[in-house]
Amino acid sequence: MKDSAIKVVIDVGSSRTRVTIGEVGNREDSVLEVLGSGFSAGGALNAGIVTNIPAVSHAIRHAVAIAEEEAGLKINSALISISGDHILGMNSDGRAQIRNRRISKNDLVHAVMRARQLARKEEQDTLHVLEQQFIVDNHQGITDPVGMIADNLEARVHVISARRAAVVNLCQCVRNAGIEIEGVIYAGLASAYAASTADERDLGICTVDLGAGTADLMLWWRNQPMHAATLPIGGEQVSSALATILRTPRQSAEMLKRSHGALLDKYSRHTRIPLPSTGHLPDRQLAGNDMVELL
Repeated sequence: MKDSAIKVVIDVGSSRTRVTIGEVGNREDSVLEVLGSGFSAGGALNAGIVTNIPAVSHAIRHAVAIAEEEAGLKINSALISISGDHILGMNSDGRAQIRNRRISKNDLVHAVMRARQLARKEEQDTLHVLEQQFIVDNHQGITDPVGMIADNLEARVHVISARRAAVVNLCQCVRNAGIEIEGVIYAGLASAYAASTADERDLGICTVDLGAGTADLMLWWRNQPMHAATLPIGGEQVSSALATILRTPRQSAEMLKRSHGALLDKYSRHTRIPLPSTGHLPDRQLAGNDMVELL
């Protein structure tokens, strides 16, 4: 695929692997048109960490084949999303001496790169350097200082990084599937842009992408990314907890969660949810409001 408007994203999650092929128009207001998608239930990660490279590589190949057939295109390269509790979000400041002259684009780059270096951690690879604001001679809230006369320039950014080993292992799985890598993206950042508007991010919002094994969080205020983090908590933990508390098989607990799970008390204490018999335990019933309390 040589058309720059065609984009492919590979998302290897805790329960399944997804591949999506989309096309973006040339206009700024163009929406993404999904041309094809594929998924595989095999080769999942463990809270964002690759535990079996051959299995994950096979799952990617399987999902890619389905997406290619649906879109009628051959995938050669793709963007990769990554998650896991190794994700680190840090706010950092970088300074540049202007000395009573006009601020240039190179000055901005220098200040941002300085902030990136100060946030750099051993064993972490930088994924994103997101600008928050610029401060010119102690005046805050400046979004574009290019051309302004000043003595000092400060760039405030939010740096998102991932453990180097986790990135390398995931990229190896993708390359084993015959796909070149265009870039690695934090899944929580992509979800935040997809699930919120600029107005919501300006007022202040926390987006949460709850998956099977992880929860990706992004905190925004005044349209600035303030914090990024991934918690090792997901739907799998909920199902496992239900299975243990209710003494029911894992598969039954998963079905109960999907059919009756809720965070708000939509059930009354008179509502009864049937629990299938297991082993020596007979058929039982659970009060609907008890299910909400368990979750």
